[in-house]
Formats: sequence, C-alpha cells, structure tokens
Amino acid sequence: MSQMGIPTAQAVPQQQPQMQKMRVTVPAGTSGGQTIHVQTPSGLMQVQVPQGLVQGQTFDMMVPAPPPVAQASCVQPAQQQYPQQAQYAQSQPGYQQQPQYQ
Repeated sequence: MSQMGIPTAQAVPQQQPQMQKMRVTVPAGTSGGQTIHVQTPSGLMQVQVPQGLVQGQTFDMMVPAPPPVAQASCVQPAQQQYPQQAQYAQSQPGYQQQPQYQ
C-alpha cells in the first residue's frame, strides 16, 4: 500500500495466446480492401482482404489457437473393502441349535 492507504497495482505477466497460421481464399465477389468473415478454430473473425487481391487468390492470416481441451477419462471407483464377517451360529464348537416349536 502507498502512504495514503491507496493500494498499488502490480503488473502481472500474461501468457500470450498461441498463434497459428491460416490460409484464406478470397471469396467470389470480393476484392482487396473489403471485409469478410472467416471461421477459425477460435471462432468467427472479421478480416480485411489485403489490397490487390481478387476472388480465388489466397492470403495468410494469424489467428489465436483454440485453448487446449481437457481430456476426460473414465475412472472406476475404488471397491470398498468390508471386513469379513464371522460366522457364529453354526461354526462355533459346542453350539447346539435350539429346536423350533410351533
């Protein structure tokens, strides 16, 4: 903080987006200086056709690469281990089963 109690800002370095080159073909009815819309991996962009180009010619443009996609993977849930239960009724020596009366 500065002397007057006003917070001061610190510069935070920002990562520059990765760029990729795309080749664009000038569409029919379009010439240099006109603006066209180009579908890129990062979305629709508005681009000015370079001067001197006519339909059918190509030019290169740099566009931001799309952000990496997180890869999801299926993970099996851990099998819960239960302690083995003792068998009491008939495995205890000397235990006699009581007769059932109706």
